[in-house]
Amino acid sequence: MRHRPAPLLLVAVLGLSLAGCAAGDRIMDRAGQAAERALNRQIDNRTNRAVNGAIDGAFAAGEDAVRCAFDDDACVRQATGRGENVVLVDRDGTPVDRNGNPVDADDVEGAIVRAPGSAGPPRPGVTNTGFDFEPGARTLFEDDFEGTRTGNVPGSIRFIKGEMDVVEDRGNKVLRVLRESMFGVPMGERPDLFTIEFDVYMEPNAALCITTTKIDEYSRLDGMRSCEQAVAWMDMTAFRIASGTGRVPHQTGFIAPDGSSSGTGAFGGYAPLAERYVPVRATMDGTYLKVYLDETRVVNIPNAQLAPGSELIFFVQRYSGSYAEETVYIDNLRVGSGGQETGYGALSTGGRVTARGILFESGSAQLTGSSTAELTQLLAALEDAPGLRVRIEGHTDASGGADTNRRLSQQRADAVAAWLTGRGVSPSRLEAVGMGEDQPIASNDTAAGREQNRRVEIVGL
Repeated sequence: MRHRPAPLLLVAVLGLSLAGCAAGDRIMDRAGQAAERALNRQIDNRTNRAVNGAIDGAFAAGEDAVRCAFDDDACVRQATGRGENVVLVDRDGTPVDRNGNPVDADDVEGAIVRAPGSAGPPRPGVTNTGFDFEPGARTLFEDDFEGTRTGNVPGSIRFIKGEMDVVEDRGNKVLRVLRESMFGVPMGERPDLFTIEFDVYMEPNAALCITTTKIDEYSRLDGMRSCEQAVAWMDMTAFRIASGTGRVPHQTGFIAPDGSSSGTGAFGGYAPLAERYVPVRATMDGTYLKVYLDETRVVNIPNAQLAPGSELIFFVQRYSGSYAEETVYIDNLRVGSGGQETGYGALSTGGRVTARGILFESGSAQLTGSSTAELTQLLAALEDAPGLRVRIEGHTDASGGADTNRRLSQQRADAVAAWLTGRGVSPSRLEAVGMGEDQPIASNDTAAGREQNRRVEIVGL
């Protein structure tokens, strides 16, 4: 006779079975959550490695950086004051921007505060079309403001209007210029070819105009507010420098006689101007004006038509209602006679021109699209001087084998010659020579030096 389990026993067994299932589900849930956390950690680790790798790649070889909490202003000031770059991090050491938000590998500049004089990479979206600035050899004006008492206007400049004085910035003296203020820099003469150099930091809404003038009467200056008014009222043209980050995003570029602005492409502003001291370099060759911020060319105008005065005018324009938002700080101001001739004028007298704007695809002799502007200038020089012959020299850095470098440099020189002959220049006027790595102009031990050694030079014959 078979015995049936008692109903209570069956319920108990069923209850234990269901409890076991629930516990198993909880164990599976915990295992799934642990796996998800592990996967997220792997993703976070890969992301952090990518971000840190991108940050390392943002600095030139040999450049160091310290890490500061994004909200530790004292740490940032002390580090940049020592000339060190800074990477902003949160409490976990993750790179973040100034507001504490994580950055991604495609845009790590938000986590970087560069020391004054640290060039950094070109502004995202702006093509660096060749840095060919050479300072004028003979000094016409120079002042780093260290010899001026704090609170005074330097005796080396000519005060015209407004408010300015020398202040101390982290142990370094600089010239502070408030809005609607103007001063003159005497050159003593006006050479056809001269250069301007200075370092500048600007509050976000500030805009600095630089020009010459051919008038001596300044009765209308009190009402002047903008670069455009300076052009219209003082019979001058100007170039303007601005960060483009303020409430009124002023454009960096050249102010033409009709009041319009232009620059290299649709340049707009240059954001680092409101973050650190940026080196400004300009060459004026007759009517040809080139202006660089860091090593990024922002003005390239062949018909600038600056007024023929022997004094440079610096003017801080006004737009906002706050002096603090429009103040400009200037250091290491120098004007020199001479420099890199534009338009290849040096070739006619047997000179040598480094064609920094002639660029090639990596590891090949394929000219980049951005080389066209420089090539066109060389073509114009050859067309303007029918008797001119030139030698095109290709140079490389010391990376790779010497034989490979010589072949590549020859191919690149040949590519430039082919571009010119394809536009009507007789082959008899051109020599193309591959110099390889034999004539460096900088050390091959650093990335910056190797970049300088990779070049094309044009020599007048």
